[in-house]
Amino acid sequence: MPIGQKQKNRTPLATKAIPSPGFNGLNTELVAGGGFVDDTWASVLQNTVWDDLGRAALRKGWSNVTTTPITGEGEVTRIHEYVNASEITTLIAITTSFTIHESTNNGATWTNISGDFTSDSLATTAVRFVNFNGDVYATAPGFKVYRYTGTGSFTEIADSSASRGIIMAAYGRLWVPEDASDSILYSGLLVGTDWTSTASGSIDAENVWTDGQDTIQALFAFGSSFLVFGKEHILVYTDGAGSVLGIDPTSMYVVDTIEGTGCSHQDSIINIGEGDLWFMSDVGVQSLARVLSDKVNPLNTLSKNVDSLVAQLQGLHTGSDSSVQAVYSPENNIVIYNFPESATQLVFDTRFQLQDSTYRATTWNIAANAVTRRRNGNVNFGLAGGEIALYSTYLDDDAAIVIKYATPWADFGPEVHSQLKILKHFKLVVFGRGTLSGTARWGKDYRPLEYSQTFTNAYVTSGAEWGDGEWGSGNYATGVRMRNEHIPAIGQGQVIKFYVEIQSDVADTIAIQEIGMYAKLGRRV
Repeated sequence: MPIGQKQKNRTPLATKAIPSPGFNGLNTELVAGGGFVDDTWASVLQNTVWDDLGRAALRKGWSNVTTTPITGEGEVTRIHEYVNASEITTLIAITTSFTIHESTNNGATWTNISGDFTSDSLATTAVRFVNFNGDVYATAPGFKVYRYTGTGSFTEIADSSASRGIIMAAYGRLWVPEDASDSILYSGLLVGTDWTSTASGSIDAENVWTDGQDTIQALFAFGSSFLVFGKEHILVYTDGAGSVLGIDPTSMYVVDTIEGTGCSHQDSIINIGEGDLWFMSDVGVQSLARVLSDKVNPLNTLSKNVDSLVAQLQGLHTGSDSSVQAVYSPENNIVIYNFPESATQLVFDTRFQLQDSTYRATTWNIAANAVTRRRNGNVNFGLAGGEIALYSTYLDDDAAIVIKYATPWADFGPEVHSQLKILKHFKLVVFGRGTLSGTARWGKDYRPLEYSQTFTNAYVTSGAEWGDGEWGSGNYATGVRMRNEHIPAIGQGQVIKFYVEIQSDVADTIAIQEIGMYAKLGRRV
């Protein structure tokens, strides 16, 4: 340094790095205590899954597979895969025009098979379907059981009784709760049309409910146990002896009861394997295995990190004919809960549990009215306009999918907690292909996100942080590499929230690798 020249007094930058943003998933219940919040969570997380490195990555999209829509039939609200006695599969769908249709070509074209289930008599989309002994059976609230043999159309089984719109095929029989009662009727052994012979019968749950107060919401077969879900109870039946078909209804008795929780939507019950069922209750998504083992607190939900969101989404279905439907896709390691009234999916990653015994959650924004998983692993969505879609691409019907992520309110560490932070810039590290574009927003001190900056990160053949030998096209695909985006920032405060939306101009994955925040330290406050 020349003699007489004074050294400039440089103020160091405070930095905060968030590796693998959103690793623990969405958390809508975060409470900021003095600005210190676990930044492994996300306060906003949309249209993501988790890749093999644990990064929040772009979900797949949907492609419309219907070439000839169900003409004039509105929204497809339920999709059922019918498997006949020859193991041939077709799709059966019901629409908001209260008609039932079948597709023999994976949803491309449809044929009306409503038969006795006509729009004049049905007037509800709350129809449930089950496969049984080579045929498909259906019922709806206030309606008897109907049968479709694979030819012709649905016909009413006159000897059956009006139901609650709940039906189960298990243990060699059909089971239906009777309308306006707590009786559960069952068919003859292996004969879904027999509801009057001595081989058929009923069981009564009325005296099992506490104070006799509950309503049957769903039936489910769980191993050798027969489950009856009420709104506030779960009844577990067994026959004590067992049989070739699993249970003998004439010897059934209640082996266990759970009080204080139940099922809010019968289509929300899903078998996820490894001896567990998940179901939607009034307080959120619950695990049957946990409820059975932790009776002292049956309201401890799998969705406790997003319970306020679940309550909001379920509230939109109060009094609605739309049902919250769930599917488990082991191929994608996810459980999807579809909320058609808000065009929202709540999605859980099932690969491992977090330390609080929950599962990572994210939201999607597919405008789907129904969802199902087929035996071949395909996931189909029911759409408006009498069409269905396949979960398959990185586009939503040729439109780019936008990832949305926001940090919790973040502090730069206790050592500088008392000093004002003057924001300088953000660093966004993203893995992707093609031209990535998006919008960054940020806010300070628990106020709305008042600042924004758009950005475009185009693929270049050189100058990337990682070379071709490690991250380039030889390992992935043309244009796939790690990108650094530096976003100039303004504003000052104690705690910061950073929000970003990202999309690509090509149909391929995007993953958020890291977020960095940089601020100049100011006066003590």
